[in-house]
Amino acid sequence: MVPLGYTIRDRKPVVVEEEAERVRLIFKGYMELGGIGPLLADLRKRKMHTKVRDLSNGRMIGGVPFTRGSLGHLLHNRFYIGEVSYKGEVCAGEQPPILDRALFNAVQAKLADQRTSEWVKRARSEALLIGKLFDDRGNRMTPSHARKAAESIAYYIATPLIQGTPERLGAVTRVPAAALESAVVNAVRQHLDADTTVSAAALIAQNVDQVTVGPSQIAVSLRAPVEPVEQQGEQPPTRRQHGRRAPEAAALRHKSPQAAAIRAERGPGSSTSSRTASHARR
Repeated sequence: MVPLGYTIRDRKPVVVEEEAERVRLIFKGYMELGGIGPLLADLRKRKMHTKVRDLSNGRMIGGVPFTRGSLGHLLHNRFYIGEVSYKGEVCAGEQPPILDRALFNAVQAKLADQRTSEWVKRARSEALLIGKLFDDRGNRMTPSHARKAAESIAYYIATPLIQGTPERLGAVTRVPAAALESAVVNAVRQHLDADTTVSAAALIAQNVDQVTVGPSQIAVSLRAPVEPVEQQGEQPPTRRQHGRRAPEAAALRHKSPQAAAIRAERGPGSSTSSRTASHARR
């Protein structure tokens, strides 16, 4: 299956010039705009979509807005410079290239730099819930900052805002980081009766599996402890036994002033609520 920019004729890949021009615009746009997020938004404004494919059963697939994943795959695709990757090796392909190699290499270097920057940023981040926080539609929420006057305020924002896909947004689009983290830490510490000497970062890292933010509640899923398993003889426990979870999860309904103080920004059409509850489930 050939990518955007090509089709198959007589069992050989040939260039579809209209699509090839789209590919060139995408690569140039990435260099000009400086990131996948801004490029996604720009492509949506231009109504530039993925490749349309005709299936053997008469159906058509594709022709939809790019996502972060599909756009990233396109930007990494060596097919556009006349190469193919096979079993970990890069070989010359039979398809004609449609991109200048210098442009392709510049994009790869920028992608690598941004990927490294994201890892460094994540490693240095003080955001307690990074990688664990989701909205009520399953979208990951990521740390961000906004400046008001001379003050920088930390938030968690839903990734569809970054990716330019507002139709995927849930009821909550942005929440203040400090109030949310305080509510989660207090609920978990109270539920586990944790020692106050345990830092908030350690408490979250060791015990919290996922946090889901809704318009009127915060659901905290805790990691279940590993249960001891009796063994006969000297046989080692199986992987399934090592990771067996408790058969029933006890629930704690916790109302905290910190949680009630959270003023979550909601998406269009969502219901409003004056009370925010925090749930810790184990």
